[in-house]
Amino acid sequence: MRKSCIECPYKVKSEHNNKFPLYVDKMFNSGLIKTKSHTCHMIGNVWNEPTEKTICIGSLKNESSL
Repeated sequence: MRKSCIECPYKVKSEHNNKFPLYVDKMFNSGLIKTKSHTCHMIGNVWNEPTEKTICIGSLKNESSL
């Protein structure tokens, strides 16, 4: 498995990145996304269905810690 990207919102702390996991939760709870795992923002559209090659590694770690 590859490493998380250098700008991963689950790894790099900034005002925007701190809010991003909350936005993911909101999208999941409203039913707009099926899982809290999503596509890496450096690879493609975040809300597209992730594949093994495009999934955000940080979101995998975040989902497993819930």
